Amino acid sequence: MIHYLCTRAHPYPIQGYLETWRRDFRERVSIEFYEDLPYRRSTSGGTYIFSDIERLTDEQRGLAQSFWEQVKQRGNRVLNEPSRVLRRYDLLKLFSEKGINRFHAYWMNQPHNGLHFPVFIREENEHTGSLTALLKDEAELSKAMREMLVSGRDARNLLIVEFCDTSDSTGTFRKYSAMRIGEAMIPRHVLFSGDWVNKAPGAEIDPRMVGEETQYQTQNPHEAELHRIFEMAHIDYGRIDYSMLDGRITVWEINTNPVLMSLPEKCAYERLPGQARSAQRMYEALKAIDGEGKPMPVRFPRALLKQLGASATRQAAAAVGRQIKRLKNVGWLRESVQRLKRL
Repeated sequence: MIHYLCTRAHPYPIQGYLETWRRDFRERVSIEFYEDLPYRRSTSGGTYIFSDIERLTDEQRGLAQSFWEQVKQRGNRVLNEPSRVLRRYDLLKLFSEKGINRFHAYWMNQPHNGLHFPVFIREENEHTGSLTALLKDEAELSKAMREMLVSGRDARNLLIVEFCDTSDSTGTFRKYSAMRIGEAMIPRHVLFSGDWVNKAPGAEIDPRMVGEETQYQTQNPHEAELHRIFEMAHIDYGRIDYSMLDGRITVWEINTNPVLMSLPEKCAYERLPGQARSAQRMYEALKAIDGEGKPMPVRFPRALLKQLGASATRQAAAAVGRQIKRLKNVGWLRESVQRLKRL
């Protein structure tokens, strides 16, 4: 069994894949929520994927780390140690220091002397892309910063990021994406766009683009370097989005709860064979990390539970809810409930 942890609002990245491309694997993946961790008293064995790390509060991250340590100590396989995974700012800072990236990122509420314009503003813990157009100077940046604050956004969660032009001689931007699942590195897609914000395939799909994407998927040309980058970020499960500049990788982000696959009906017909190959390779990678285990008790420090507002009353209510859920699986009781519903 694979236990996939995410925030309650974001189960769809893996749900879509399991409900379309690999319905035969749905029973092997249990989607579980960080918000329920404070009320757990036991858990099943297997493989645990800690996704959505970038969206967790500090308190949630501390609880997730405690849970990670407990399931690992009992011999379960675990992917993504919550306390070690680099979130966006730390990741971009490290990669600029190591010379992987040729641009810098700064917290909006801290000094940002030495900025190289143009720049843009984005969230640190979400995947919404740029919140602004490219800002060409300090005056435009100051205006955008004021607008962010007036709109109610939290400056502690906003980054100023220098623009890095990776377009080719025709003005085309390419965004590569690859998925790591355990030891497998799966080249997902190449997106082409005339716009520097490149989050979805363009409306026009020509044979050259399909051929280039197919070559990327079959040859996996950056595999060794991508493994090194994921290791630097301490991420065992996630998707990297990057471009190439002068033959070198430029990293935009690594998402620990990415959409595994676009829905088949939303994929251009010409790209479907390549996407089907990716879906199969991800299935093989998930199957390779699938594991079994025995139920085990779980205990969290009281101080941590208190920080999260997990009161004794709420814990008791959660226990009752778990008991009701178990009773629903009792055959005669389930049939009785169904008869009452029909009446």
